[in-house]
Amino acid sequence: MEQVIDFLITKGLELGEKCFSAILVLVIGLYLSQFVTKFVVKAMNRAKIELTLISFVRSVVSSGLKVVVIISAIGALGFPTASLFAIFGTAGAALALGFKDNLSNFVSGIIILFTKPFMAGDYIEVNQFAGTVKEIQVMFTVLNTIDNKRIVVPNSQMTQNIIVNSTHEEHRRLELIFDVAYDADIEKVKAVIHDVILSHPKALKNPEPLIRVSGYKESSVQVLLRAWCENDDFVDFRFDMLEQVKAAFDKEGIKIPFNQLDVTLKAN
Repeated sequence: MEQVIDFLITKGLELGEKCFSAILVLVIGLYLSQFVTKFVVKAMNRAKIELTLISFVRSVVSSGLKVVVIISAIGALGFPTASLFAIFGTAGAALALGFKDNLSNFVSGIIILFTKPFMAGDYIEVNQFAGTVKEIQVMFTVLNTIDNKRIVVPNSQMTQNIIVNSTHEEHRRLELIFDVAYDADIEKVKAVIHDVILSHPKALKNPEPLIRVSGYKESSVQVLLRAWCENDDFVDFRFDMLEQVKAAFDKEGIKIPFNQLDVTLKAN
């Protein structure tokens, strides 16, 4: 009987010691996981990382550390932890295989948020889509088109295709081609376009505008205009140039040729 009591006391002490160790591991581990999570978040805030990415990384780091702490506490109780890690690893691999498309979008979202090829408010073109970036989420990027349609693009398409960012730079160059008749005075044409540019408040003087003959068509000479403006003024500046140059041509008698058919009737 005494041996049974001694055995129970010994086992009880061993179990109590393991429980105490497990609780100690759990308490210290959870505290350290919170400390590490806050440290990571502060570091990302100092680096001015996107809030969407900060929130996601905080969740992943916190959850991952808690899983490690719980498994370590279970190990402190005497249970084999190697099999638990193997189970979690197998489950993670199965989930990754089942959600490989979503995983690709997720990884692409992380790349976008870190490398910043575009930001909210930029006007971009990617694949056959074009619009203003409204949101950059971990899985998708949301665009608003000019006619106010909402497009949700998977992030994998953003990283696997060429992106044209029209609003990234401060200045933007306008390029237009005007057709004039062959009998037009080219120097006068260039002077008229130049005067229109100089009188426009949104045209930048530096870099200087370029106005040169760029080609010949069957019934017209092509005159190229390249002028710079602020990126925010580009659309209005383009419309103004098209309207004001046409008005200046009309005023100076410069003809813009168009296709026409001349019919000659002969009397018998």
